[in-house]
Amino acid sequence: MTYSLEKVISGKKIEILYRHGNTSVIGSLFISIIAVIIVYYFIWPADKPVDVLLIWLATFLLVSTMRLYGIILYKSNKVGIEQSRYWLYAFTSGAAISACLWGLLFLYLVGFIDKEYRYFILFFMVGLISAAAITYATSLLAFFISALCIIGPVIIYFILHSDPITNYTGHLLIVYLMYLLIIARQLNKTLEEFLAHEFNISRLEHEKQYAAMLNRELEEEILKRINTEGKLKDEIIKAGALTDKLVTISSKDGLTGINNRRRFDEYLENEWNRSARTKTPLSLIMCDIDFYKAYNDTYGHLAGDDSLKKVANVLEHYARRAGDLAARFGGEEFVIILPDTESDKAVHIAEQIRTAVEDLHIQHSSSQISDYLTISLGAATIIPSRDQKPGTLINFADEALYQAKKTGRNKSVVYGQ
Repeated sequence: MTYSLEKVISGKKIEILYRHGNTSVIGSLFISIIAVIIVYYFIWPADKPVDVLLIWLATFLLVSTMRLYGIILYKSNKVGIEQSRYWLYAFTSGAAISACLWGLLFLYLVGFIDKEYRYFILFFMVGLISAAAITYATSLLAFFISALCIIGPVIIYFILHSDPITNYTGHLLIVYLMYLLIIARQLNKTLEEFLAHEFNISRLEHEKQYAAMLNRELEEEILKRINTEGKLKDEIIKAGALTDKLVTISSKDGLTGINNRRRFDEYLENEWNRSARTKTPLSLIMCDIDFYKAYNDTYGHLAGDDSLKKVANVLEHYARRAGDLAARFGGEEFVIILPDTESDKAVHIAEQIRTAVEDLHIQHSSSQISDYLTISLGAATIIPSRDQKPGTLINFADEALYQAKKTGRNKSVVYGQ
């Protein structure tokens, strides 16, 4: 719970009051014993019984003992600010009872002692309230009640006395009491300022510690986030690499390693649209291995797969420009997309590919046209338009390939020628 500055200062003042209260009570107890001894030996008449004096001392001892017990009880308990007012009233009540006992003692003594002893007792009482001004400065209430109970009866007696000097002394006592109240108030104010300053320093220190704690927590959170972000970054990199790998896997032919039919269809669509915008020629070469089924039947499927890889490598080699793309179309068929390529250039590349495959000297005893593995190629060139589809170019290249096979194989044919 957070308390206002006034409540905190009030609680601190009461704490100081009780912290030094045992010293004042023990001191007052010691003074009472000395006072009784002095009164008995120097002031008390020989013919007067001492019972009243002993009863007063016993009462004072009892009250002082109860006050000491209250102080011990306060110190042994953790008294909160909410209970501070109760403990202030308890302390003030004890101080008031002790002060009243001093006042009653004076009233009792002045009835039979000589005039000079009255002033002796007066100075003694003045000394008591002067000490109270310092001891009880933390509580103006405790000081005022104690001073009034000690010196009040003295003032009343002196003012009501018929002797002018005694009467004048009573008025001086009132002035002195007011002076002590001013002194006590000034001491109380100084103490409050000190406690307020101490409270502010304590609060600033607490806020500093709290800020330091928040700063440490923030640093830990930042480190955690940096660590998390680092891990997240690593995961993103891994995910990116995995995505690239998946994209590669999804776009590559599993056997030959070149682009697959899916990648071919996507790329042809993009290049078709680009060429339609730029009004530039787009060429497509489609090739097929001659008598591939017979090759598989003669040499086995593993040898057939190996021949597909070698043919694919040749096509990959001649699709060397940045925009060119070689792909496996299906089975033993392959295609090459050649953007910005005229028909004569396309057929030239087709012939280079055909010659390169034949120069591999892959034995093919089941071929009807050569001792080595050969390919037939069909090339087609078109300037795409918006009202046509990419399938048009595929059909043209396929028609040219069909003509190459029909007219003897191991050759390149251009569509429309």
